[in-house]
Amino acid sequence: MRVHAHLMIVADHPLYIEGFQSLLARHAPAMRCTAARTPAQAMDRLEAADCPDLVVVDYQLAGAMNGLSLLQKIGTSRPAIARVLMSSVEGSTLSLQARRAGLAGYLSSSMEPAEWVQALEDILGGGQCFAAQVSGVASLNERQVTVLQLASVGLCNRQIANRLHLTERTVKYHFSESYRRLATSSRTEAVAKATALGLIRLVSLR
Repeated sequence: MRVHAHLMIVADHPLYIEGFQSLLARHAPAMRCTAARTPAQAMDRLEAADCPDLVVVDYQLAGAMNGLSLLQKIGTSRPAIARVLMSSVEGSTLSLQARRAGLAGYLSSSMEPAEWVQALEDILGGGQCFAAQVSGVASLNERQVTVLQLASVGLCNRQIANRLHLTERTVKYHFSESYRRLATSSRTEAVAKATALGLIRLVSLR
């Protein structure tokens, strides 16, 4: 899927900015990216006529304001803009804080390019994506958790694809990534492990 959108990344390290812009140029050329190095610069650019659709902010910013605080400030002044926190820190704490702050996502800088693009497309489409490491197991993003949740009630790939408005190929990709991250080799094993870790709940589909 090609999503036309304007994104802004806020990071004080030029390598983060260059890496993000390079990722979009290679894997999502329809997404235009601008950058800001400081919270003040970011707020100034949000006042411009060409306001971004989504803002991605690194948690570790130089100065008194961290990325989460900046995103909360942006939410107050520009509530229509989708907001995402980015960090190189793997853990559930920041992910939970991002959820509680009303953000659209928390993404790890260690995620694969395809995962980043999928997450950004989901968020731009009105969805959410919160990556987090749980109990030493590599993280599952929001979409992978949802796919496993639907698999746990017996839906096949086609049914999952229809329910989530995805292609069957994309559903298969999410399954394969879930297997890799959970160190499992089948749908049954992945669902069982995700349930044991508290990532999904065994419920009846209504």
